[in-house]
Amino acid sequence: MLTKAKILFLALIAMSVFLTSCEEETTDDPQLVLPAAPSNLQANSIDSNTVNIKWDLSVDDGTTGFVGYQLTVIDETGAEVISKQAISNYTAGSVVTVESLTEGMIYDFSVVAVNADGVSTATTVKWSPAVRLNETVNEVPIKIYGMNSQFGSGIKMYSEDLDFGLIGPEVLPVGKKAEWHLAFDSNNDGYKFGSADMVTIGSTQANPTNPAQLSTKVYNESALNNVFDSEALDQATFTNSLADLKDAKYSDYKGLVLVFRVPTATAGVYNYGKILIKKNNTDGGFVFNTNTNDEYIDCVISYQRKEDVPFAKIGL
Repeated sequence: MLTKAKILFLALIAMSVFLTSCEEETTDDPQLVLPAAPSNLQANSIDSNTVNIKWDLSVDDGTTGFVGYQLTVIDETGAEVISKQAISNYTAGSVVTVESLTEGMIYDFSVVAVNADGVSTATTVKWSPAVRLNETVNEVPIKIYGMNSQFGSGIKMYSEDLDFGLIGPEVLPVGKKAEWHLAFDSNNDGYKFGSADMVTIGSTQANPTNPAQLSTKVYNESALNNVFDSEALDQATFTNSLADLKDAKYSDYKGLVLVFRVPTATAGVYNYGKILIKKNNTDGGFVFNTNTNDEYIDCVISYQRKEDVPFAKIGL
């Protein structure tokens, strides 16, 4: 028969085993203090193989024990292109360049903060590289002229000259307006740029086969390398519309970056891009050679050649 003393002894043994078991299963160390996560990770397509990224510093950056950041890049197949790459010298305003990527492939960029105790949760962005077009397919700067010029007033966004290995947009004259995607309307003392079906030639509107649409999203930047974003371009609203280059809201812009999409042969499927309209620092506007028949806008384009890839994707 068990005495009360024996029962108490066995109970104490059982409790000791239970407590030991609980201690062995617990992994949280109250002495560990992990860093706060970085935030606002953004990306920019530099060319068809390169993406730049930047982020806001962890609030723990610079504190005792803070080590830096780690970057991981994963492609659509789940393969790690970059695995936990240490970035120890990142400062506010820095940019990290990721090369040897594939245009049209959407990558998952992930950044964590690191201190002596471990790593933070991740901040992420999904992005794809895109071709940068500084010249037309004829290897000249992308200048789109007003309607009174003998030169091209509309732009066909992308062409390839396979014989010479050249790529780029084509700037086309009024006689080829059916091929325009975007166009520069300089009629009636106005300067407007956008969907080619919205411009007027004389007193009638152009009637292109496949006009592009403009997004409600615009950027105030002097170079496309400065245009960072964290969401897919298709998250904004697109319409057949024109941007008024004389609008007072653009008067203090360093340059005007418009987002556009070009319809493909498949309904509801588009190619996406951004076009920089450079600032004329002589008079503060966006048009060069004003008050002549050859007034023009000077442009640079970032263009995603893979259909239905708005530089990024939501919900992958």
